Amino acid sequence: CACAAHCSPGSLEAAMRVLLLGAGGGLGRALARTLQRKSWTTFGADVAACPPEVSVAITLPREPKGQLEVLRGALKQQDGGPKLDAIVNCSGGFAMGNAASEDLLDNAEAMVASSFYASLVSARIASSSLRPGGLLVLPGAAAAPLALPGLLPYVPVKSAVHSLVRSLAADPAEAGLPEGAKVVSEKEYSESPMVPNWGAADAPRGEDRGRSEGLGAVWGRTGA
Repeated sequence: CACAAHCSPGSLEAAMRVLLLGAGGGLGRALARTLQRKSWTTFGADVAACPPEVSVAITLPREPKGQLEVLRGALKQQDGGPKLDAIVNCSGGFAMGNAASEDLLDNAEAMVASSFYASLVSARIASSSLRPGGLLVLPGAAAAPLALPGLLPYVPVKSAVHSLVRSLAADPAEAGLPEGAKVVSEKEYSESPMVPNWGAADAPRGEDRGRSEGLGAVWGRTGA
């Protein structure tokens, strides 16, 4: 999984500490199972119920500022332990619609909250709770660089997440993250007929590539 790929071999000798946002979704649940098998300490957070595989379940409100406060409070209770080795955001959602869709604004607002605001919350938590050299994974999408007229609430928001990843990864310290932090985007491959069927080999060169295969996701290089 991404955490193992980006953490040093020596650090894997001890139990890793991971904050998993969106733990109640399909990808989050799969990753939680993987981390449990590795005996890593997983703080699962979601507005929905977290899976039983997480070590600590954190129920989040829907409002982004409220999410930040709840996460800060939950992690503060764990101050006796070391900082997080990784923060992985598996939230994001999916929404379709074009300019004529009645629910365009509602769907766009939901996507901004679940993908972009959630990414900002993750970065804010990382600024104080991630260890130096730790990993931050944000919810991108393979469709982000495409022109998809039927996915107006979805594609622009995912593009914004990728822009955020590039900005954070360019100079983590200047961006407010711990020294040496690694920032990557997890690319979801949608099965929607409105999204081209991109396989890993078709992803643009130099971009992160990630796909849920039931055991979690695999991410490539930083800063895509």
